[in-house]
Amino acid sequence: MKKIFSLFLFATSLLVINSLSAKTGKEKLVGKTGSLIEKASKEPVNTKEPGVAKEPVNTKEPGNIKVGESVKTNTIGADSSNNNTTAAFYKSHIKRFINLQDIYVGVGGGFIKSSETFNMPFSKGISLNGSYGVAMIDKYLILEFNNNLEFMFNPNMDWYSRAFTLPKSLIKGVNMGFDEEFDMGVHVVIAGSRKVTFTAGPVAGGRLTILPSMVYSHRLYYVSVPISVSYGLKTNLFVGDKFYCFAQYSNTLTTSMVSFASQASTDAPANEHRIPVNFGLLRLGVGYVLKPWW
Repeated sequence: MKKIFSLFLFATSLLVINSLSAKTGKEKLVGKTGSLIEKASKEPVNTKEPGVAKEPVNTKEPGNIKVGESVKTNTIGADSSNNNTTAAFYKSHIKRFINLQDIYVGVGGGFIKSSETFNMPFSKGISLNGSYGVAMIDKYLILEFNNNLEFMFNPNMDWYSRAFTLPKSLIKGVNMGFDEEFDMGVHVVIAGSRKVTFTAGPVAGGRLTILPSMVYSHRLYYVSVPISVSYGLKTNLFVGDKFYCFAQYSNTLTTSMVSFASQASTDAPANEHRIPVNFGLLRLGVGYVLKPWW
């Protein structure tokens, strides 16, 4: 009986000791785990991935701009060549300040002189000029339209004597001639400043010329009315922003005209023959620059 009681006490003692040692080990494990968790929470967390550069984050919003803080705005267009000064086609743009308007209307008048005297019906005259110009390509070119209304004086009696097949002594009462030319041209701005601008360029268009007729011994002498292509060269000199002067050489493709002489009888056909003619002339004039009203 004593042996059984002793074995019972010994077994009970082992159970108690085993229970106490297990409790102590559990408390140590819990304490160590808590220390590791606490240490990990205190250390900074590195979210940077290997090989990836961290981009700066702009947390400033447009609504959070402080008063008095300078704000830079981009006034250049969306073209990359304009934004990048190192681009292959980048070119800094400098605005040209010259006295030439983008659109102008000119009204003026001047003097005309024939380029030669032998085949020219008239040698002198006056001209009324109207022009409309549009500046292009940053005022390096001008598209100009011109209308010239001309009254021709000082008739060449040698030419009319050959045209009417009459001696000069019988030619009486030859009145003035009339000329209308409309042309357009492209001018190059050769030199320009805020005070003076000089342009020059070719012109082309059309011209209608009406020459006078004459009655002698119940017969009517007259020449045809030619409508021909005109060509030439014109220069403009703009002084300030109100005045300009111009010089223009103009000629036509017409090199001969048909002259007529009626017969005494109305049933008889008119006599006609061809005569050489030259319509080359030089215009010199001044004008006033108007701003368009549209």
